[in-house]
Amino acid sequence: MLVLMAASMRPTAQSSQLTGVRYYTGQNVAPVFEGWEKNPDGSFSFVFGYLNRNYEEEPEITIGPGNSFSPGPADRGQPTHFYPRRQQFMFKVRVPADFGKQELVWTLTRAGRTEKAVAHLALEWELTEIVYSQNRAGLARDSVTALPNTAPTIAINGTSPMAATVGTPVTLTVAATDDGIPKPAGRGGAGAGVTAGTATAADPAAGAATGSTTAGAVAPVTPASAPGRGRGGPPAPPPLVNTRQGPVQQALIRPARTGLAVTWTHWRGPGRVTFTPQTITVKDGAAATQAVFSAPGAYVVRAYADDGVLLGSGDLTVNVTGSQK
Repeated sequence: MLVLMAASMRPTAQSSQLTGVRYYTGQNVAPVFEGWEKNPDGSFSFVFGYLNRNYEEEPEITIGPGNSFSPGPADRGQPTHFYPRRQQFMFKVRVPADFGKQELVWTLTRAGRTEKAVAHLALEWELTEIVYSQNRAGLARDSVTALPNTAPTIAINGTSPMAATVGTPVTLTVAATDDGIPKPAGRGGAGAGVTAGTATAADPAAGAATGSTTAGAVAPVTPASAPGRGRGGPPAPPPLVNTRQGPVQQALIRPARTGLAVTWTHWRGPGRVTFTPQTITVKDGAAATQAVFSAPGAYVVRAYADDGVLLGSGDLTVNVTGSQK
């Protein structure tokens, strides 16, 4: 008798050595050092993102041995909720003007694997507006023709913490402003014809580029073994690398193309948060969403204002009560 066995489309542990395998759950999260910025007061900000190697699972890694900074305080405002795949430029950690040659290390441990991102002030890792533009397919801007651009400002409306109930929608509102630079695509801006979300993803976890580069999209090359400048692998190239091997997937905050936009994110807290809508164009200086929380607990919601190149962010604490549904 001939027996036919259906093969699952989702990989098992035995397929771990196959190149390009997609894992939907059970994988770790790698921290990423994106680069640094100099602040007007002389201090510096280290910018971080991450690579969640799962294509569906959104792990919650609480502050502690599995999610910490060193030296100094373990909690530097990093996320504990991690969206799938590569998320760039997610948060900043300010360090003093005399930081010098010191290093700041973000450590994440998950699924039995520990990875570190090491932040430093090497000159070639400075994040300029042009670097942001290149990494976010930024409306074809360059250092010769681009007008000076200031990051958007954003402020949460209402009191924090806010009260909410499991399963009941709550309205979240922000005020957001921008300098109007760059001009939105289709309104005389240089990025006309470039559509948000058209960048197909190279898979950093597989260690190989897949998909083609769309117009204006340039991404840094990041070794799979060491996203950012992590220990345990060779240092990655600096952010400004014009190697066209397919843009890095930025699944959550797609660069705005029709004007200033706000994207809402689940930053910390148990369960899941559903935003309707998750991204919305700012109108009359404000943007709102309906958020539903799946489980009781203390949450932090982070809202990003995006002008297509630069980001501003604001946080709101929400205390959720009620029975889990």
